[in-house]
Amino acid sequence: MFGLFGRISQVGKQRLSIQKFFFSSDQKWRQTTILAVKKNNEICIVGDGQVSLGSTVVKTDGRKVRKLANGSICGFAGSLADAFTLMEGLENIMTKQPTLKACITYAKQWRTGKALRHLEATLLVVDKDLIVELDGTGNVLEIPEVIGIGSGGAFAECAARALIDIDGMSAKDIALKSMKIAADKCIYTNHNWVVETLKWDPSEFKQDSIDSIMDSKSLPKFEIPQEKD
Repeated sequence: MFGLFGRISQVGKQRLSIQKFFFSSDQKWRQTTILAVKKNNEICIVGDGQVSLGSTVVKTDGRKVRKLANGSICGFAGSLADAFTLMEGLENIMTKQPTLKACITYAKQWRTGKALRHLEATLLVVDKDLIVELDGTGNVLEIPEVIGIGSGGAFAECAARALIDIDGMSAKDIALKSMKIAADKCIYTNHNWVVETLKWDPSEFKQDSIDSIMDSKSLPKFEIPQEKD
């Protein structure tokens, strides 16, 4: 009898480990593809619409690329609720600061804030002449040309890098072709996409860099909040 219960217990543990693998947050936040491409005076960001839970497709037309209040655009890979919470917080800061400076400020809050640091998502924020990737580990990366995140991000990014130097292909053309390749290779990415583009006149616009912002005295002082017992 003990041997039977032992075998049942072992089967139960194996089942729990399988469920943990398929439904863990580490698996969920990678099951998508978001791609941003910058070429000349145009930025294109594309996100697929597939929403997966483990090995099951629960939705095919999810919107993972959205416009923010200040005219910039944000794409996300991760938990929907977490990503929306993060985007709302980022929007509030963007009403007071330029996009890049707002991303740096919010990354600090995300990293150290008690309410935010457990949120699991990666954000791609694009504005005129600017692509920024930020996450909960404190990373704020200014991307020069191409970046892909999510389970199919590597496929899309490699394809876009191969196409970026081809004359006659715009940022949107490159992004769409690269997303098709990613969707063909990644089982968590479909061909139902949300596409957003930004264009600007380079002679009339100049974006600050991360280095110039960090060297500037105008960056607000940030203090780590004290946690209450």
